Amino acid sequence: MKKIKIAITAILSLLFLYIGMSKDSNVEVDKNFNQNRIEKDNVEYIQTIRSLNEEKAALKKELKSLEEKPRDMTAKVKYVSKEFPKELLNLVDIVENERIKFGIPVSITFAQAFLESGIRHNEPASKLTTEDNNHFGIKWKGVSPYQDKLIKAGLKISKTVERCNKDEKDCAYYIKFESKWDCFRAKSIMITGSRYRHLKGKPFAEFARGLKKGGYATDPKYAKKLIEIIIRYRLYELD
Repeated sequence: MKKIKIAITAILSLLFLYIGMSKDSNVEVDKNFNQNRIEKDNVEYIQTIRSLNEEKAALKKELKSLEEKPRDMTAKVKYVSKEFPKELLNLVDIVENERIKFGIPVSITFAQAFLESGIRHNEPASKLTTEDNNHFGIKWKGVSPYQDKLIKAGLKISKTVERCNKDEKDCAYYIKFESKWDCFRAKSIMITGSRYRHLKGKPFAEFARGLKKGGYATDPKYAKKLIEIIIRYRLYELD
């Protein structure tokens, strides 16, 4: 009987030992399973991020390819009136780039330059345009509200000596631009502020009226003059 009890005790001890070992084994299995699951999730997450980044890069590349590029203006220039000053028309590539970036019709920019610079066909240009690269008669005091924006845009401007009109009247200090591009970019910045933002991409007649309505010029006939210049010299062919 005593031997039987000893045998039973030994068997129970072995049983408990086996159960304990099984539990430890299951815990280790669960631990390994969870670790593998975490590693698998991490790999899937990294792969998903990489896939999204690749899709984003591909989409960005596609959008960039769809961006409008400058048009070849050579053929269009031929339809403009021969009476329009070549000094201005030679700047068509600069004006075209301003159209793309700011949505200003080419015809509007040229009409403003014609009206405000005083450049005329077969007539000598003023020192304001030839020496100061100022094709819009932009005065020093008139640029003050935009000065920070112009500097931020990297434009190089300075104050001219006092300039007067042909009658030696209406003398004032104007803006001297380092290049013609600086001048046209400054003009674009000045007419695409909050008051004119809604005009971006509009037809020339609507754009001209919008400038006048926004307070760009004090002349009550300013919009009418721009439209008349555009029609007279067929500048609409450039839009």
